[in-house]
Amino acid sequence: MKVKSLLGGALALALCTGAQAVEKADLIVLHGRIITMDAKDRVVQAIAVTGGRIIATGSDKQIVALATAGTQVIDLDGRTATPGLIDTQVPVSGGAVDRSVEQVEADILRQFETLHAKGITAVRDPHVTAQGWEAYRAVLTADGLTERVCAVTDVQDAPPSLGDGRLIGCGARLDEAKGRRASSSRDILRSRTRLAAPLLHIEAEAGSLEKGKRADLAVWDRDPYKTAPDRLADMKCLMTLLDGEVIYRTEQAPVVSKR
Repeated sequence: MKVKSLLGGALALALCTGAQAVEKADLIVLHGRIITMDAKDRVVQAIAVTGGRIIATGSDKQIVALATAGTQVIDLDGRTATPGLIDTQVPVSGGAVDRSVEQVEADILRQFETLHAKGITAVRDPHVTAQGWEAYRAVLTADGLTERVCAVTDVQDAPPSLGDGRLIGCGARLDEAKGRRASSSRDILRSRTRLAAPLLHIEAEAGSLEKGKRADLAVWDRDPYKTAPDRLADMKCLMTLLDGEVIYRTEQAPVVSKR
């Protein structure tokens, strides 16, 4: 009797602990074709996000179960989403010594707006003068600007290509594919996500949509896997998310609502 009682208590404790361990989502993305770019190259219907981090990927049914009242919902309605693209080249210029902090910030924000419209969520730091570098970093770190616009790394020596002649370097812009040699659209996308992340030492944070990584996503008007390499330039980014926050959207972007 005592043994049964102990086992019953242990089971109840385990069930209680397990229930407490279930993390609830503050954002869910549903009804999509989400290319995770994980090691198995899985494509899922939905993902769940809490605190800007992915907590689960899977079917709509699995992810809806993690939602609560007030959870934000993005309905992809069949659209394709990928990890946010990673630009390992130098797309952002720093401030010149004779420019004010306000001018530098305005210029940086304009450049990032252009990048967000291309689905880019991570860049490398630029080559600038010492003074320009200080101004650039000061602006990015002020009031959390870095977190609001992009993941910026300190890598100054990222190689110009992945060393694979079949791929199109490692710049993140999918429109670079037009008129240049390529293999498959899958390889091109991989070179701008999963394979680009290690070049900037951010593979633990970005490059794929997996549990624990940043919820950086780009939503497209078509499926890159079903688009010919020489037609990737015609793809349009409809929405970009950084840490689960919408930072760019078009009129054709998915509907965002709350439960």
